Amino acid sequence: MDRSLRQKFLIWVFLIFIPIKTLGLDAFEIQVYDSNINDVGVFILENHVNYVISGLTSPDYTGQLPNNHLIHWTYEFARGMTPSWELGAYLQTATTLNPQVYYAGVKLRSKFAVPKKSLADSRFQLGVNVEISNIPNTFEQSRWGGEIRPIFGYSWSRVTAIINPNLEFNFNLTNIPAFSPLMKISLDTLHGYALGLESYSGTGQINNVGSFDQQEHYLFATFDLLGRALELNAGIGGGLTSSSNSAVIKTIVGFEL
Repeated sequence: MDRSLRQKFLIWVFLIFIPIKTLGLDAFEIQVYDSNINDVGVFILENHVNYVISGLTSPDYTGQLPNNHLIHWTYEFARGMTPSWELGAYLQTATTLNPQVYYAGVKLRSKFAVPKKSLADSRFQLGVNVEISNIPNTFEQSRWGGEIRPIFGYSWSRVTAIINPNLEFNFNLTNIPAFSPLMKISLDTLHGYALGLESYSGTGQINNVGSFDQQEHYLFATFDLLGRALELNAGIGGGLTSSSNSAVIKTIVGFEL
């Protein structure tokens, strides 16, 4: 092997084994995806506001802004393209309590879902969301990133369970994805709202899983409005390990444009 090829090989091996810390909880979008698709031609605006009441105060890498006491704002536009395809875009900002405002990047996503009428059992949900992001170093170690988010769900009477076994990518740092599974179980109260539990985890790169306390794990109690023109999801939760933020409030408000 000549010298240039050997150098490229060593660099590639080095990058593969860099221990990249990945967020089980994306502080800008704390959400478990279901398979619902906006109606064709319909624009939806969602505003995500998430506040880290008590969080980590030490950065994970040089240049990172710690999450403690940060308010994360995400403005999401989504349009139904076909009955099974939706496109979305995000603009992210963050503010301190001072307040000081930070630009926090943009994301593009494409969501595909199997229409329930096409499934043998309409109680199932099946889909996938593909995303690419450009985030400043203040919030992510890798400028360019992305995710592949499968969507699996099932409903029993008034209970619905959804799993998103995410694969996250840090394109500027490594080609090895990280595993970040998300889960939600909710109960329709029959009073126009549902109560639920949401779980967010980040176990690290699939070839370099750390111990449980080195991973991120969160649990949220949530509230969802059902069958209304206004979409509302709200919750409060916290981390289950020392590598997680202690207490977080999350909200999503959405409406048709």
